[in-house]
Amino acid sequence: MKKKLLVLLSLLSVMAMGIGTTACSDTGASSCNPAGTPSDSSSAPIEDSSTDSSTDSSTDSSTDSSTDSSTDSSTDSSTDSSTDSSTDSSTDSSTDEINPSLSLSETTLDMELYASATLTANLQNSTESIEWTSSDESVAKVVDGVVTAYKTGTAIIKATAGTLMATCNVTVGEMGTFEFAMLETECRLMKGSTMPLDLTLTYNDEEFTMAEVSVKTVGDKLAYQDDELSAVDYGTQDVVVTATVNGAVVHTHTIAV
Repeated sequence: MKKKLLVLLSLLSVMAMGIGTTACSDTGASSCNPAGTPSDSSSAPIEDSSTDSSTDSSTDSSTDSSTDSSTDSSTDSSTDSSTDSSTDSSTDSSTDEINPSLSLSETTLDMELYASATLTANLQNSTESIEWTSSDESVAKVVDGVVTAYKTGTAIIKATAGTLMATCNVTVGEMGTFEFAMLETECRLMKGSTMPLDLTLTYNDEEFTMAEVSVKTVGDKLAYQDDELSAVDYGTQDVVVTATVNGAVVHTHTIAV
């Protein structure tokens, strides 16, 4: 009887061990507790560690890639901009240096007779001296850019510097009115007496100082010296006062004495 009980207990023990082994195999756990139940403490941390490692690796890789791409793009853009700016500046500077130019402050002038006007020459990238000329000096003369109108008509003022040239077209209007306002047309003098002559010349009722004035006595009855007229002998005689501008007579006044 005792032997049967021992055999039965042995069988029950073997059966219990077989059931525990089957439970561990079905759950895929790496270890079991003494009762044959799968262990939860080992499987959960392994799963979390794998997930965290994958996430961190992916995030770091993405961040590095984005940073590198942004840095490369910014560097390329800055380099291209700097290069373009430097190239443009260098090209403009080089172009200015090899292209000298000459221009005038005015390209046309409408002037009144005997008026003056100043032309300013702008010479760039050249050390040549500027020379001024007029196509018709009887109409307009130029000296160092100052243009003076002497006769009705047209003239071309030209500025040259080496091979460079700039021009200005000048048109001079009609002549106004000249007058020796202080001179009489006739006068009387006693022999041996003198009379001062005021030779102030006006143009359009304004004093005109550009003219050369000369006085000539026709005969031997009168004499002229130091702006005074003297009666040398008895008789009558004319005195001719002439105003000349740029070699041309602009006004004549006769005094009968």
